[in-house]
Amino acid sequence: MQGISRLTWLIPASVIVFALYLAFAIIGGIALGFPIWLILIASFPAIGLTWIGIVVALLDASKRPKSQITDEARIVWLLMLCILNVLALLPYWFLVIRRNPELAG
Repeated sequence: MQGISRLTWLIPASVIVFALYLAFAIIGGIALGFPIWLILIASFPAIGLTWIGIVVALLDASKRPKSQITDEARIVWLLMLCILNVLALLPYWFLVIRRNPELAG
């Protein structure tokens, strides 16, 4: 659990990078007329970090001790992370990881 808890900072970082890429793609594509290849190349770091953030969140949710998260809540969080992906990362960060500061990375 300690190895995973050191990587939990990637969860909010991946949401921030994803939001910045989304803003770049929308503003660059619509307002500034950036070519599609530039927008696609810029997506690689955002997609990679987002995937890593989702994996860290899924591992954290599956490995967190029963004293901190019940089995029912664990299943709900795992389903939310699988279905909502990036949209569930910040709520998971605030509601589960930040409630247990001794395990937060």
